[in-house]
Order: sequence, then structure tokens, then C-alpha cells
Amino acid sequence: MPKTQRKITHFFRGIGISLEQLTPVGRRRGAFGLITVFKHLDLGKVFVLNGEIQHVEAWSPLYHEPLVHLPASFVREIKDVLILGGGTLYAASEVLKYRSVRRVMVLDHDPQVSITAAEFYDHAKTCFNDNRFRLVNRDAYSFVARFRNQFDLIINDGADLISGKSLEDQGHSHLNLFAIMTRALKPTGVCADVIYRHLFERKRILYTLARLQNHARFALSLVF
Repeated sequence: MPKTQRKITHFFRGIGISLEQLTPVGRRRGAFGLITVFKHLDLGKVFVLNGEIQHVEAWSPLYHEPLVHLPASFVREIKDVLILGGGTLYAASEVLKYRSVRRVMVLDHDPQVSITAAEFYDHAKTCFNDNRFRLVNRDAYSFVARFRNQFDLIINDGADLISGKSLEDQGHSHLNLFAIMTRALKPTGVCADVIYRHLFERKRILYTLARLQNHARFALSLVF
């Protein structure tokens, strides 16, 4: 890898994050684009997919600990967990801290993301060495639809909960991912979702909350 330093700026409608003095430490070609890992002097490793910042190592606890441990507090005993997305395995590593857990299934569309993470991050390598962990490279909609009352906790860390495609090819055009996730839960199970980026889209937030209110009991938390 070249040792020249770089700058990455990630914008969303005029709001952005700019990181300078990044040193490339790894580059891999995934199924859906270029995966690059950088090193920042103060923030640790920075994981970038197709030029878009996915994770900053120093900031990970601020995102992944609430993502996992807040909903987990609503479950008496966590045994079976499904994570949609989360290919860098930060969420999986937090789930595996629970001794009661017997199965953690990460469903991600590009296995190379997790493989690359395991090359450069100790937490990801630990996941692969844990026999409770399983990485699945399948379509979320069709794969999750096969489960009924299977999981204590489902964490959506990548897919659109409300819209997106439906199971029209299987005769279930009315089912979106939210409905599919709900059916896969045990009666006492909990779904966790992050409405990220939509923080800047008021209409999107209100629509999501309205849908949740009609179909589930829910709690909200602001994750920085």
C-alpha cells in the first residue's frame, strides 16, 4: 500500500465529516466495490467502502454499544441473535459478550467486508474464532422470511426497515422487512433499528414512527 497520506470528506446534504492525514493500510476488492482501511493518528482505523466512511474505530463504542446493549436490556435472556448488515462485525462482537448467547448470525451481502475487517481488527478476528458466530451471504428478505419465532434479538444495521423491496416473487407483496423481522422474533423478542441519515429527513422520521406505532410497542433512543 502507498504510504502517502490522504483526506476523505463524506457529505450528506451540506453536512459532512472530513478526516485528514489518513494513511492507507489495506485495500481489497469486494463484491460491491472497493474496500479501504486507513489509519488515523488519533482515531485509529477508518473503514471506507466505495469512498464512503463506514466506521471510525474510536467512535465505534458510541454507536455499537447502544445499538446492542440498549435493546438487549429488554430481553430476559439472550440466546439467539440475528444481525442484518454489520459486516465489520462491531455489533456481533458486542453481542458475543453475553455468556447466554448461543448463536449470532450476521447476514451481510458482501462477505469480503467481514473478511477484510478480520484482517485488520482484533474484534472481527475474535468473532470468526467464536463457534457461536456464523456469517451468511444471502438476500435479507428471502433468508429472514424462512424463520418463525427464532430470535431473541434482531439488529438491523444496514437495511431499510420500512420501504425497500417486498416478497412479490413469493406471493407476499404486502410484507416489508419490518414484517419479516417481526415474524422471525420469539414472542418475547426485540427488534433494534437505526434510522441513520434520516436524522436530516423530518418526513422520513415521522413516517417511520407512524408505521412502528401501528405495528409494535417501541422505545426510542438518540445515538450519537
